[in-house]
Amino acid sequence: MSPEGLVQGPAFSHVAAALAAAYGAIGPRLATAAAPPLVTGARVAGLGVPGALIEVSAVAAVLRP
Repeated sequence: MSPEGLVQGPAFSHVAAALAAAYGAIGPRLATAAAPPLVTGARVAGLGVPGALIEVSAVAAVLRP
């Protein structure tokens, strides 16, 4: 995975999830980007998929000349 072109990464985590561990896994990769993407997060009581602990999506932009 390359963070190039990634502009935003919203994430939702279940209150039982180890949020620090999840961010620790992806944080170093995001930090290598010239312009790190905006990462927002929210802790929730439940997600749409029963048993899921983290829901992540990504928004990317590709600029063409």
